[in-house]
Amino acid sequence: YVSVDGGNNWLLTSNPDNSLIKYIKDGQNILSLSDNIGPYYSNDSGLTWQDLKRDLPNGRRTGMAVLNNKIYVSLFYNGVYSTSLADSVWHACNIGLPSLGPISLETDGNYLYAGRGDGAYRFFPQDSVWKSINDSITVKASIYMIYLYKQKIYLGTYQGIYKSALDTFSWQLLP
Repeated sequence: YVSVDGGNNWLLTSNPDNSLIKYIKDGQNILSLSDNIGPYYSNDSGLTWQDLKRDLPNGRRTGMAVLNNKIYVSLFYNGVYSTSLADSVWHACNIGLPSLGPISLETDGNYLYAGRGDGAYRFFPQDSVWKSINDSITVKASIYMIYLYKQKIYLGTYQGIYKSALDTFSWQLLP
């Protein structure tokens, strides 16, 4: 949907499978990701959408983030891939991930964070390497959701919600 009058009226634009899982506003561009298709981008406030799939492998899309003018998409069982609007191909970014099953993907503007069945990982874009950040979590935790807020990171798991400062990764299970 798009509104041209401050939200008083809304017009349906397009979402082929009605399963939007991520929506990002990045400067003039809007990016959207659905469970099984996309990503798409719009540079006209959502009136028209361009398909960015290109050579992105098939698979369930689980997350999307934009960092340093690159678009990152996580695919369940296929890992994390990056591209840019100017690039014509997707590039695998999986060095340091023990297996290819990211469930969630977020950014703090400096790093990417991926949640997986075996914990949480931080991506260092200058080295293109993922490193584990869950050393102080005492149980094996499947990370289903990552939320970043005011220099804190929250991990949603079946055991509960873990919280840490972004500079320490000293995890506390919230009551």
